[in-house]
Amino acid sequence: MPTAKKYFCIAEQTAHYLQKYIVVKRRKGFKGKGTAKDPNFMADFFKKNAYKYKEALIAKTLPSDLSDIPSTHYDRIPFFSPSGIKALFKNFPKFEQKDVKLVCFGAATAQLFKELGCTPAIEAPLPNVPSMVGALALYLKGLSMIDEPIAHS
Repeated sequence: MPTAKKYFCIAEQTAHYLQKYIVVKRRKGFKGKGTAKDPNFMADFFKKNAYKYKEALIAKTLPSDLSDIPSTHYDRIPFFSPSGIKALFKNFPKFEQKDVKLVCFGAATAQLFKELGCTPAIEAPLPNVPSMVGALALYLKGLSMIDEPIAHS
């Protein structure tokens, strides 16, 4: 991408990710007040105000071929996006949860597991657990993440 291109992100979280983890440093980025649940608000805004723009697919997440990994039992498997879950089932189509503890970050990630008949053991963010660190701390203490919010002292 040319360095003169500007990035319009749906939310601050997306803008921070771009600036921190991919090579867009020193490029102009703008963030909206939207959320990942409302991905079209930028396009609607541009159309409504007669701005010329083009949407572009900058990156596409594809699963790696893990067929060379021996069939091994894992105690916990963390997932940070639905694409990770899709990669698991693409590489191991006969995967069964059994006693594997699934760790999910993000509502879409947890929802996909539930749709596939699996039950996440650790989930974040939730209203009383905004971070994965907090969710892991509760889990290690033996507390349910769906209990009443924990009072901080």
